[in-house]
Amino acid sequence: MKWSPENADIVLVDMDGVLADFEEPNNRILRDHGIAPVENRTDFYYADTYRDSPEIQELIYWENRRPGFFESFPVIDGANKGLQRIRDAGFRPRICSSPLEEHPTVVGEKRRWLAARLGDWAVEDAIFDRNKSGYDASSLIDDRPTVRGADNAPWQQVMFTQPYNLGVETDYRLNGWNDPRLEEVLERAREQYLRAHR
Repeated sequence: MKWSPENADIVLVDMDGVLADFEEPNNRILRDHGIAPVENRTDFYYADTYRDSPEIQELIYWENRRPGFFESFPVIDGANKGLQRIRDAGFRPRICSSPLEEHPTVVGEKRRWLAARLGDWAVEDAIFDRNKSGYDASSLIDDRPTVRGADNAPWQQVMFTQPYNLGVETDYRLNGWNDPRLEEVLERAREQYLRAHR
């Protein structure tokens, strides 16, 4: 995509850990197998938290790739209201999600999740790509501590706070969808984007 100031109003929004609660379904899997989940994990990848237990890692791997897993995610608190706040501030939210590797139905499941929880608008121009750096926008709201290609992307990453990214120092952070700074953070990212395209 060619970078253009016309896209300064686009805000890319990640799914897992930002809109969809990835934690609760995985914790439930472990509890169903008699395993106490680690609370407030510090590893971005869920399975890495259990690196000392190959059995637990294998369980997580296969359960995460079970058909229907991604459709089971609850909506993160305040997500719908947060997306509306983005619109009300004059921005256009666009879903941008990295699909799990080796999961044959993941994109279809993510599309159905979006339609059921957010509405058809969220599916129409949603992006499903493991490399988000090539999509034009002023910001990307994402919980991943290090987004692939971020150094060369047109957007500014807005860190969506989760326990595993608290160590990342950034002036662009949202502490959940009820954060009163949401509009201000996005506006600063837009101003930065427009300065880069003068």
